[in-house]
Amino acid sequence: MDAPRSAVSLSDALDGVEQFQVVEPRDLRPSFLPAASNRPGELPESDPPGPHGFLFHQFAVGDRAQRNRGRLLRRLGGFRARQSALSAAQILPLIVFRRHDSARAGLPHSGLWALILPYTAQSLPVAILLFAAFFASLPAELEEAAKLDGVRTARFYFTILLPVARPAVVTVGVITCLNTWNEFLMAMLFIVDPGMKTLPVGMIAFEQAHNTDYPALLAGLSLISVPTLLVYAIFNKQVIRGVMAGAVK
Repeated sequence: MDAPRSAVSLSDALDGVEQFQVVEPRDLRPSFLPAASNRPGELPESDPPGPHGFLFHQFAVGDRAQRNRGRLLRRLGGFRARQSALSAAQILPLIVFRRHDSARAGLPHSGLWALILPYTAQSLPVAILLFAAFFASLPAELEEAAKLDGVRTARFYFTILLPVARPAVVTVGVITCLNTWNEFLMAMLFIVDPGMKTLPVGMIAFEQAHNTDYPALLAGLSLISVPTLLVYAIFNKQVIRGVMAGAVK
């Protein structure tokens, strides 16, 4: 007969066996992100993120751009056209470096403030283009007459150009509003708090791996479309005038 086996405890049997921890897939960090992108406290100080602007900056740059046209402006226009062709390929690197640089600079890299800066920078090219096209349709004698009357530059912008450029201002505002309202990718990556997620990002909750709540999804899409339709219905005449400004002389 075989000799009786000695009793071995479970802890002794597992002694020396390498232990593994099971993690959920959602807890894994994407491989294309920087290793320290989710640990802002461990990042060193660095320069602040890239440029940002606001509506008056777009207004002024658009006016100066059309009044100082020349070889440099044409070169910049060609550069902008070539850069626009690569915009799709630059989306993910822009987002990755925005998160990385914002955290390194001590700025909020998640939440609404993390969306304001890239949204503003993203709206600058189209806004400047529309303002430049609108101001190109205005006669140069308008500024010359104001200077002869002793009107300063700041007063000329606010009392003369701003009322005249109302269609362009409304057009830029509507286009920026629509683009921001419908934006999905940056809002999905930057917004961490579920209570602060935007409506396009919230639509993901109705779609699951094996089931999609189509009635709720269609209802949510309908609610998202209502504000954009109302904005365009109210300002459609100004939008058409602003877009067509400078197209026909």
